[in-house]
Amino acid sequence: LTTALERLTSCNDSQVDRHGLKVNLEAVKDLDNDKPNGEQKLEQVKQKSDEVIPHTAVKGQELIQHEINDLKDQYKNYFANLVETQGKLGTALEEWEKFELDLEKLLAWIKDTSDNVKANKKLQTTLEDKQDLLNQHKNLREEIQKEESTVDQMSERAQTLLGLNSDSALSSQLTKLNSKYSGLVQSSKDVGKNLEQRVSNHEQFDKVYNEALAWLDAAQEKLQGLQQASAGSEEELNELLQKLQELSVHKEEGQSLIHAANTWAERVTSESSPEGKNLIREQLKKLQKDWDAYLANISEAKQTLESSRLKWTDYSDSALAVRNWLQDMENKLKGSQLKPDLSDKKAKLQKVKGLHQDVVAYENVVDSLCNKALQLSSSGPKDLDSEVLQKRYNDLKSAMTAELEKVDGHVQDHVNLNEANSDFAKWIRAAQEQLAHCTDTYGDEAALQQKLDMLKDLESTLPEGAQKLEAVEQAAIVTLNGTAPSGHERIEKNVEMLRQDYNQLQQQIEDAKNRLTSCLEVRGSFSATQTSFIDWLTDLESQLKLQPELQPDLDSKTQQLQNYQKLAEDVTKGQETLQNLTENAQSLLEKTADTQLSHTVTQLTAKYQALSNLAKDAVRQAEARVNQHKSYDSAVDDFTPWLDDTVRRLNGLSDTSGSKEVLQDRVAQLKELQSSLSEGQNKLRCLIDQGELTVPHTREDGAENIRTAMQVYEMEYKRLVASATE
Repeated sequence: LTTALERLTSCNDSQVDRHGLKVNLEAVKDLDNDKPNGEQKLEQVKQKSDEVIPHTAVKGQELIQHEINDLKDQYKNYFANLVETQGKLGTALEEWEKFELDLEKLLAWIKDTSDNVKANKKLQTTLEDKQDLLNQHKNLREEIQKEESTVDQMSERAQTLLGLNSDSALSSQLTKLNSKYSGLVQSSKDVGKNLEQRVSNHEQFDKVYNEALAWLDAAQEKLQGLQQASAGSEEELNELLQKLQELSVHKEEGQSLIHAANTWAERVTSESSPEGKNLIREQLKKLQKDWDAYLANISEAKQTLESSRLKWTDYSDSALAVRNWLQDMENKLKGSQLKPDLSDKKAKLQKVKGLHQDVVAYENVVDSLCNKALQLSSSGPKDLDSEVLQKRYNDLKSAMTAELEKVDGHVQDHVNLNEANSDFAKWIRAAQEQLAHCTDTYGDEAALQQKLDMLKDLESTLPEGAQKLEAVEQAAIVTLNGTAPSGHERIEKNVEMLRQDYNQLQQQIEDAKNRLTSCLEVRGSFSATQTSFIDWLTDLESQLKLQPELQPDLDSKTQQLQNYQKLAEDVTKGQETLQNLTENAQSLLEKTADTQLSHTVTQLTAKYQALSNLAKDAVRQAEARVNQHKSYDSAVDDFTPWLDDTVRRLNGLSDTSGSKEVLQDRVAQLKELQSSLSEGQNKLRCLIDQGELTVPHTREDGAENIRTAMQVYEMEYKRLVASATE
């Protein structure tokens, strides 16, 4: 019972997540299933008590009975708690499952509704379609707003569950629900505003479009009334023309409506389906067609009324109008003046063209006047001045045509001048760009020669530039004749500037050519000196690198030393040539920036230094050979006098005759001589050592002489020693 109570207590907590509830509920069910086992154990206790009580005192029996009753009460309370706990856990789990099911349904509804909201963004064709879609969306928004209470209830239930346990997943689901619903509400609002704007724009377009159509219908109706009444008296025609003029003035109002319709159509088109766009375009096309027809009808009506009025206009008034018009045109023609620049000339040309067109167009008026005069002359006075006016008109027309041709010629002359300027400027710009690649003296000899060749090619194009400049000058002369004095200075300055540019280019080409030629000459002189110096280096190097021939005696070795010393002097003299080369290379390097020059000088300096070292080594070796031979000769000169003197002394002591004192003196001298033999031996040893050092550096015949002499000296010394001993 204690174990079961402990297990029940551990499962009694309902403030856990769904998984914990399931685990606790399963554990409680296991305890409930174990009920028969508990009843069996309780029955066993009762049986044992029945066996013990008869053998127990009354006080003990009461104690046992009290324990049995207490045990029964605990068992009963245990199962009551078990049932209560099972019910509480089952209720909590059921609440969890119902909440999750409702949450899943609500999230699915939000997703479906979001899809429906997105679907409402689809473009529609007509205003009715857009209005229907807007109403449909409003219903959908109302449905979304109604579900706000459901979302709030779910949030409250979730908060209740969160109060029982701190399930992070539940908190995340609640956040997700609120976020999705808030997004749905905001999205539906945005789509609703967009749909309302589409409907509003389409309504405004329809309103403006209908206003434009109504205005056109009303204007066409008024115009048709004027066209039907195009015949009548002069006063009536003037009245009709006045009304027509009023219609013409009111065209701006219609144009404004047409423009407004097009403006709103642009907005509506971007908010309509392809079918709707085509429908709007057709509406605009019809509106524009009606507008163009209306304008054409106004023009036609004006022409008709003007023609009708002219038939009724008094001839004198017509003649006066023609006369005034002729006078005005003649004054404008006389006031024509030369212009200073091309833009003014073109403006004048356009003005003259306009006047010429007016004159040509006025021919109908003059012809009409003449026809009217002809009609009047058949039934009226014969002295009408129509012929005079006709002649004045023809003269004016001819003069205007001549003026147009003259002004057009002035414009064409100025255009030709500008084209000649442009052609020359293009040529000189290209020449200057080409010159820019040739003016510097940087690069090696090949690059300099290439630049010089390019300069020569460029120089060959100067005649072409001169021709282009001459074309500019000739065009300027022609243009000045048709230009106002105030514009002469600009043209003349421009021509002078081009001439200066040409002369400057010509001078720059000549200067660049001189610089490059001078640089190439210096480069050629440097190359020649370099080649000569390299040949000199090569020749001396070949002489110094030759294995020196062995000489037989001291004189020939001395002569060989002198030869090497002369070569060394020649090498030293080459230092000046190398210095000149270095200075020339530095000068060229500053002009051409050819780093190869620096490399070349470095190589030459290195070769010269190596040659100088080679010459010094050759002189040093020759001096060593001469000094060795001199040392040998000195050793010979030191040994031979000693040998001759000792032999002479020994010969003088070899006589055995004489007195005792004489013989004793000779013996003493002989002992002294024998003691000096070691000195001779040292001299001989020195001679042989020097000879052995000299032999390897002496030609074979001289070496043989030295070896023979050493043998002879050694034999003479041995003979002396033997004679002295004997």
